[in-house]
Amino acid sequence: RSTAQALALRSRIVLECAEGHSIMEVSRRLKVAPTSSSWLNLVERWFGELTQKKLKRGVHRSVQALERDIRNWLADWNEA
Repeated sequence: RSTAQALALRSRIVLECAEGHSIMEVSRRLKVAPTSSSWLNLVERWFGELTQKKLKRGVHRSVQALERDIRNWLADWNEA
């Protein structure tokens, strides 16, 4: 996949998980296969933290604002 396609897929996964869909549902629907259950657990915990700490607390008036907040949160996450 190209970088743009990979970013689009990741963004879709984030948004669908933020809407309350489980990572398993999203994985099946988007045909993304995790390589192990431990990977799946980590991803679910990560999305849960993103949802609780950023998405549920924020008010996003546009897709661009949501994407900017997610990118900022990712940058902070990666620095920690």
